[in-house]
Amino acid sequence: MNKPTIKRACAYLIDLMLVLIISSLFTGIEALNPNADKYEETYDKYKTIISNTTDINTINNEEIMNVTYDMSKYGLSVSVINLVVTFLYFVVFQYMNNGKTVGKMLMKIKVVSKDRKKLKFDQILLRAIIINSILSSLILVIVLAFASKSVYLSSSRYIQFVDMTLVFASIIMILFKADGRGLHDIIGRTEVIYDTEEVENVKEANIVEEKKTKKRKKSE
Repeated sequence: MNKPTIKRACAYLIDLMLVLIISSLFTGIEALNPNADKYEETYDKYKTIISNTTDINTINNEEIMNVTYDMSKYGLSVSVINLVVTFLYFVVFQYMNNGKTVGKMLMKIKVVSKDRKKLKFDQILLRAIIINSILSSLILVIVLAFASKSVYLSSSRYIQFVDMTLVFASIIMILFKADGRGLHDIIGRTEVIYDTEEVENVKEANIVEEKKTKKRKKSE
């Protein structure tokens, strides 16, 4: 079986752009994103601090951390929207669409269960927890919403590091493993195949079965 590596990359980029577009439509609604103006003001402050500093070593780390935290706090609703849209798209929609996102449909690939049984919801969820950063995003949202500033600032870097490590490991495995299965595929007990591959496998199995039947009849 040839690995659909390039198609997977293209499908993923298409899906990310779609999620970004959908999320931006919701974040543009004032009722869902009430702190948009405060976020912009804080972001402008952040850019001013960076642009007015000629030597990166002289930047006031405490000031930067405080501004970064304020940006995260004012952007909490955006983070929640992104998390919800990502979950609905990569988990719910992909499950209901038999392992295919819009990107995968365009690239003619799909996610299937490794044992070729019916794809289960928990398999799609486990994949998305890693490759779509759903778990790390959820943890960051919870910590930001309920924990103190110091806890968030100290833990967010570690959470993001672990998330990036898992995603990077999955990408490396997709590129270099013979079966093209990433860490998220192994944990989810899934693999990505060409959309026509299952049909071809069924046809091949039917041909083999017909040959066996004909051979049996001749022997009789």
